[in-house]
Amino acid sequence: MYHSKAQFDTRFSPKLRVPKTWNVAVEPSVVLRSDEAQNEQAVAWVLATRKSARFRAEFITAVAKAIDPFLTARMYFPFCKDEYMLTEMEKFELVAFFMDDVFEHMSHLDNKGFDAYINCWRATLSQQRESISAGERLAPDLSTIKHDSCPWYCESVTAWFLSILCRVTQFMNKRRVPRHVIKAWYDRWNKSHLKYLRGCKAEGEYQDHNSDNFAVLRDATGIVTYCLLPAEAMVGPLPEDIIEHEALMTSINRLYYSLEESIGYFNDLISFTKEDQQAERVKNIVAILSKDNFTVAEAIEKSRTLHDQCVARAHAEMQRMRDLWPSQRLDRSRFLDAICQCAIGCDVWHHMVPRYRNSLISPQLVQI
Repeated sequence: MYHSKAQFDTRFSPKLRVPKTWNVAVEPSVVLRSDEAQNEQAVAWVLATRKSARFRAEFITAVAKAIDPFLTARMYFPFCKDEYMLTEMEKFELVAFFMDDVFEHMSHLDNKGFDAYINCWRATLSQQRESISAGERLAPDLSTIKHDSCPWYCESVTAWFLSILCRVTQFMNKRRVPRHVIKAWYDRWNKSHLKYLRGCKAEGEYQDHNSDNFAVLRDATGIVTYCLLPAEAMVGPLPEDIIEHEALMTSINRLYYSLEESIGYFNDLISFTKEDQQAERVKNIVAILSKDNFTVAEAIEKSRTLHDQCVARAHAEMQRMRDLWPSQRLDRSRFLDAICQCAIGCDVWHHMVPRYRNSLISPQLVQI
C-alpha cells in the first residue's frame, strides 16, 4: 500500500547542505533546453546495435524520454565543452539507465544467465584491454562471448558498453594521455562496473531491507561508474604517481564512496513518490525508515541528515587530498573541480527531467 498525495500535508523540500567551497558550475537556465534530435540519435544508436532488436524499442524510447540523455550529459559534466564526448555520454547514460532498470527486474529470475554475462564481460574486457586502451579499435571484438552459455541480452549489452569505452579511450589517446595511465583508468572503471552490476543483482534479489543493512546495497549505485570516472577521463585520468600514492588513492576512493552515498540519498528523497507508487518501496531509504516506526516527515529529515553526513565526509577527504597532493600541480584543481561539479550536477539533474517530475519531495541544495 502506497502513500497517496492526500496523505502529504505539504510538498516536502528538505534543505541538503553542500560546502560553499565546492565549485558549482551548473546553471539550470542554460541547459534547460533539450535537443530532441540528439535524443533520437542516441535511441537509434542503441537500437542499431547487433542483437538489440530483442529489447523492446518502446521501452528504450520511454527511458530516453524519462531521463533526457542530452540534458543528462550536460548536467552530469557541466565542465565538458567537447561535443564528441558529450554525444558519447548521451549514449552512455541512456544505456546505463536502461540496463539498470532491466537488471533490477530480471536478475532474480535469471541468476545463471546473469552470472554468465558477468563472466563474459570480464573475459571480453581482459582480452581487449591492450587494444582498447591504445585506441586501436572502434568496433569491439565480441568473439569471446559464448552464445551457448550467455543470456540473450549479453551480446548487445557488451557491444553498447565496449563501443562507448573504445571512444572514451580514443578521446584520451588524442589528448596524448600516456597509454599506461589509460590502462589504469580502464582497469578502475571495469572494477567499478562489475561492482555495480553485482549491486543490481543483489538489489533485485534482496527484499528484507532495514535501515541497518541498507547502506550495504547503497555501496554500488553506479555513480562512480557512470559519472565520476567518466568525469575523470574528460579532465585527464589520474597520473601514475598519484595512482601509486597509497594514502592519496585511499582518500580518493573514500571521496568517491561518500559522493556515491550522498547522491544515492538525494535520489531516494526525490524518487520516493515514484517508487512508493510502483510498489518499489523496499529499495528506498525514506520508505525503509518509515517502516522502522518513523513518520514520513521524520524519515525525510533522517535521510537529509544521512546525506549531509556523506557530504561532510566527502569534503573532509577533499581537504585531506589537498594536503597530500602538491598544490602547484594543475591536475589537482582540475580533478577536484570536475568531481565537485559532477556531483552537484547529478543532484540538480533530478529536478530537470521527467523521471522525477511528480515528486512530492523536492530536496534543495543549500551552500554553507
